[in-house]
Amino acid sequence: MSNASNNQGRAYEFVCLNSLFKAISKIRPAKIVRNSSYQAAENAWETLSHVEQTLYALSAQSTIDTIFALEPNIIEQSSDILNLFIQNDQHGEKADVRDIIIERKDIIWEIGLSIKHKLFSSSDYGDNNRGAFGKVYHTYDLKNKRNICHVVLDSEFEYIEYNGTRYPIRCVHFWDMNVCIATISFEKALFDEKTGLPSSRKAEAIDDTIFYFVQDNEIYLPQHQLLRLIEKQVA
Repeated sequence: MSNASNNQGRAYEFVCLNSLFKAISKIRPAKIVRNSSYQAAENAWETLSHVEQTLYALSAQSTIDTIFALEPNIIEQSSDILNLFIQNDQHGEKADVRDIIIERKDIIWEIGLSIKHKLFSSSDYGDNNRGAFGKVYHTYDLKNKRNICHVVLDSEFEYIEYNGTRYPIRCVHFWDMNVCIATISFEKALFDEKTGLPSSRKAEAIDDTIFYFVQDNEIYLPQHQLLRLIEKQVA
């Protein structure tokens, strides 16, 4: 994996961790453990441009409701403190691919989040081998006698670069299909204003992959709200 990919992954872990902390802190006590992995992630975050930070932050925010729905114990009201930390990469060498850990010290309970932020350019936009968003499973750590909940997330925020501009898109599961959602701004860029036809063969090929276009601000809605919006508009 390249250094750029490593930095992007660490930066996404950083913003996801902090977004989770802010959301959980509104409901119950929580604490970020600032270990060496956190420092590395923060350094990676600071290398991103403002535009990239905005995209990553919006993507991370869109996962919060999904995480809480998959594992409601996170937001169970309690006075004990949840510790949130980024796991050291060395655990990945031991087949432990969880990126963010949420744990409670007073009970044998732990949640591991495996998060990935994929950014696809228009050149590889046809790739259909993308991980499912929002899988959950449970295991038991015999050595430490701890229940572990694994939540697997794959950020559905992506982008297409077209004529020098990056346009955000979303890949979501809708009506038993994996479909892509784009913005009205992108639609306008793909079509000729006078003829109403795609402006090029490339534009036509891209348009064929888009299921629905939403308003620019709607692309950043949490996943369940976006799906509800699309269902209402296409029904």
